[in-house]
Amino acid sequence: MLRLALLGIAFAGACWQATPAIAAAPLAEGAILIQADQLKAKLVEAKVRLVDVRATDEYQKAHLPGATGVDLAAWKTKALAKDGLHDVEFWSQAVRSLGINADSTVVVYGGGITDAARVWWLLKYVGVNQVLLLDGGLPAWTRAGFPLSAQKTEPAASTFTAKFQADRLAEMSDLLKARDSGDWQIMDARSPGEFTGAKLAGSRAGRMPGALHLEWSDLLAEDGRFLDREALRLLLAEQGFQPDATIVTHCYSGGRASVNALALELAGYPQVKNYYCGWSEYSAAPEAPVVTGDKEPVNKDRQ
Repeated sequence: MLRLALLGIAFAGACWQATPAIAAAPLAEGAILIQADQLKAKLVEAKVRLVDVRATDEYQKAHLPGATGVDLAAWKTKALAKDGLHDVEFWSQAVRSLGINADSTVVVYGGGITDAARVWWLLKYVGVNQVLLLDGGLPAWTRAGFPLSAQKTEPAASTFTAKFQADRLAEMSDLLKARDSGDWQIMDARSPGEFTGAKLAGSRAGRMPGALHLEWSDLLAEDGRFLDREALRLLLAEQGFQPDATIVTHCYSGGRASVNALALELAGYPQVKNYYCGWSEYSAAPEAPVVTGDKEPVNKDRQ
């Protein structure tokens, strides 16, 4: 009887060993998102740099192994300052402090999506070639049961020099020139109240003339991950966004607009710009036209 039991145990062990673990799906070329299991598999690669966008105290408590915390407050302040997005020295040093070179594979994550997307966009704009966003952020990593660390990471030396990608950025002068053009579409990522002017945010309430509304949160599934590509394409088409147009995203100060810019790229839209300074700048400019309400007045001269 004991012999039979031992044979049974041996057989069960052999069956277990013959069942391979499910490997993480490989990253597609040109990927923008990375899933938690894919990231776990890539952590052994020397060129991978993890960037945690959360507050310093949260980072110090626990973060992904090997992650470096970013000074998000300094990045936000600089990006919204006059000519801040054209300061080569600041952005070169900011990226060097994270141990990132132009050819690094960078994975950005946070507890939520807006600041992670903000840093994803800024890194792409200043010239880092491969920047991925952890889909679902830290919650997706912990739901998968993967480990965290409290050990601070000291970044390796970097020689990065910022090379701004002008095709990613829209500025107010661009919008004022293009407002009568049919080649650009404005995507307002703010809340419905901000869009209609029912909620004051900035110097004036309202929106840019001709802007279409698509709130950033509508691009995400319930678990905080992005909708899949086909669902994004359907949603964008339903909201009137044309694949052959230049789509300019904006919100109040860059974060929500970066979520929308990332979603547009996921959906395969080839011409996407982020008006990063957004409503905080636009609403303060007296020459910038603003409309309010659910519907815009009809311009009879253009019927």
